[in-house]
Amino acid sequence: MKKFNQGFTLVEIIVSLGIFAVVALVAVGAFLKVVDANKKAQALKTAVNNLNFALETMSRELRTSFEYTNVSGNIETIEFQPLNDIDRGCDQDTEPFSIRYRLNTTENTIEKSEGCSGSADLSDYASIVSRELNVTKMEFNIINEGSLTAQPMVRITLSGYAGMRERDKSYFNLQTTVSQRAME
Repeated sequence: MKKFNQGFTLVEIIVSLGIFAVVALVAVGAFLKVVDANKKAQALKTAVNNLNFALETMSRELRTSFEYTNVSGNIETIEFQPLNDIDRGCDQDTEPFSIRYRLNTTENTIEKSEGCSGSADLSDYASIVSRELNVTKMEFNIINEGSLTAQPMVRITLSGYAGMRERDKSYFNLQTTVSQRAME
């Protein structure tokens, strides 16, 4: 009588299941790392886009404004008057319409306020960047202030990081210079 060996032995099945489990564990670990890296990249992209939008907005408003001043000599806060002729209910001679930007060091965010100079409106600030963005340093250095011959400029310097958890933080340092458009 001829004996046929069909199938696998118990030892072969246990060894193959062990190898499969190790390969599956490595594959799942790699997949989770890819998913985590993708989340970090998406969060960073959103934060950087948000920061870019805020910086572009500040630059555009500064470019079309005049009377740049650091509020109370604080280089983290700037106040200026826009050139547009829109009537905003302010007396242009005594309390012109003004816009302020400042760094809120408690919440590490950039804030904007607008209203008549000297009014309570200018103390109502609103954040213009997302919570995922932490701005730790912001400076407005006014160049050629009050000069009759040189174009007034503002150098904006920003530093901080994007990301909430320590391992997800991506640090940034940005600087741009905005010159005032020629007044007619």
